[in-house]
Amino acid sequence: MRVLVSAKWRSLSIGIQKYIDGTVFAFVDGGPKEEQIRRGEIPKITIAGRSEYHRKLRWEDITDLVTSERELLK
Repeated sequence: MRVLVSAKWRSLSIGIQKYIDGTVFAFVDGGPKEEQIRRGEIPKITIAGRSEYHRKLRWEDITDLVTSERELLK
């Protein structure tokens, strides 16, 4: 079983990778703001690859937290 955690940050969807001492490490879904991200207009988002973005966030800055479970294939 794998637990997936998603949330929102400034109306962008994020997938939480890990949480350490109040810091959330997340994948950011650029969606409609992808061009702004690529131009550097949304600070501290790291471009990790084509349409792959990461950011460190404070726990207090995220909203709409959702957890889901997924069966792992054997």
